[in-house]
Amino acid sequence: MACSVVVRNVLQPDAVSAHAGVGLGVAEAAIAPSQIDNHVGLHSISRQDRDIAFGVAGDPIGSPVLVFYPAGGNRHMVCMMHELASSAALKLICVNRPGKAGTTLPMEDGPMAHAVTACDDTVAVLDHLRIQKASLLFFCAGTPFALLFAARYPERSTGRLMGSGSWVSPVDFEGAQLLYQIGGTLPTWFVARLVGSSFASGPRMVRWLPESALLRIVRGKLAHAERDAFDQHWPAPEQFARAMQRQAEEAGGEAEDMQVLLSSFGDLGAHYNQIVSDIVFFHGEDDKISPIDGVEWLAGQLPGATLRRLPLGTHDGLLLLLHSEVRDALCGLASAAPVIAS
Repeated sequence: MACSVVVRNVLQPDAVSAHAGVGLGVAEAAIAPSQIDNHVGLHSISRQDRDIAFGVAGDPIGSPVLVFYPAGGNRHMVCMMHELASSAALKLICVNRPGKAGTTLPMEDGPMAHAVTACDDTVAVLDHLRIQKASLLFFCAGTPFALLFAARYPERSTGRLMGSGSWVSPVDFEGAQLLYQIGGTLPTWFVARLVGSSFASGPRMVRWLPESALLRIVRGKLAHAERDAFDQHWPAPEQFARAMQRQAEEAGGEAEDMQVLLSSFGDLGAHYNQIVSDIVFFHGEDDKISPIDGVEWLAGQLPGATLRRLPLGTHDGLLLLLHSEVRDALCGLASAAPVIAS
């Protein structure tokens, strides 16, 4: 299956908002149940006194893939992957985590409640879409949420998981960077508020930066080969900048996410050896945010996991899917046939 396509946002704002609310807590437009699987855009549902925001992109009848976004991300991320997913016959589904614009915070405080609620919300969305099983794609801060989902709901996964630029808890991995280790020893509520505020300021900056300045920052974080790939995939870079600015419109839940990132997997109520799946980690050897030795350790804790090292790959390059090996593997998830609930 050919995957040499341009990864850009082809969902224009007017086309999306004509069917679903782009802002906070806007209920999904009137779509008949028979139409929901064919609807691409932004949605919101209510389940048991909770509002849950999610996005759908790609092939409406393609193999379903749950996307777990990185820090500062949200459901808009799949809109930027729409053309790639359509070409690969994939239906991407991304659920805003608790506290993120349009999704209610949990009833209880703490990292376990936050992570478990995120998993339960994801199941509610799958039920709403009448999808029994999906493959999992996760980026950086989405890693513990995806792995916890696989541990808690193995019956809702195809058993195919893929990580790109993954995060490893500094509490679990003793070789984590010193700064992360120090953060892991401090009260999570303190570090989460401090670092969460920093992450929350990122979207505000993205919204107001001139497009040219935003593009300079993004390209400046990439390796030379990644910049070439970026220019190839975004021949009209202003489209990328506008897509990033639209994504930055939805914020919230960053501090709660940070508590999860600074918790051990056991503190989230699961163990790595519970996850018996085909997991592939793609990771850059030049990743300064989440060094590759931690991901190598994590892959060793998970039965059936493998690590594919990308020389000169950077963290941002992996998050932007700028490596052909990563895009080809994503296309391969289409071989996991969709299972639709009756």
